[in-house]
Amino acid sequence: MSRAVKTKRVIFGPIGIASLIVCFAVLCMTVLSVSAFVAAKDSLRDAEAVAAARRDFYAADLRAAEIAVQLREAYYRGESLTELSELPDVQLSQKDGELLVAFGVPVDDMQVLSVLLSFDTEMEILSWQVLPSSEWSPEDSISVWHG
Repeated sequence: MSRAVKTKRVIFGPIGIASLIVCFAVLCMTVLSVSAFVAAKDSLRDAEAVAAARRDFYAADLRAAEIAVQLREAYYRGESLTELSELPDVQLSQKDGELLVAFGVPVDDMQVLSVLLSFDTEMEILSWQVLPSSEWSPEDSISVWHG
């Protein structure tokens, strides 16, 4: 009688607790590294948006300062400020003997840097602020599906 020897085929080899811990650690590190990469990418996108907004504001602020300097120099030279037609949207008015000059410089599609200057014996900045470029209007209706 011959003895038949049964052989076991092992596909994965011996899997012990140490191998399972290593697999789990690799999986955890992969998940954490992917989530850190996504968070860093989102932070970069947000930082670029903030940088673009600040760049637009400072460009508008510089343009407004240049216009204010041109107006001040023209006023002190005795020139008529109404002749400065190359300046965008400059509005002149008189109040109590003072010359009031208002103008706006666009910051972006939704904002404008609004400037109000007063000229009497010297130039005084009355207002220098960012305002919305259009009036906000609330939505009057809610579209609801009626079936």
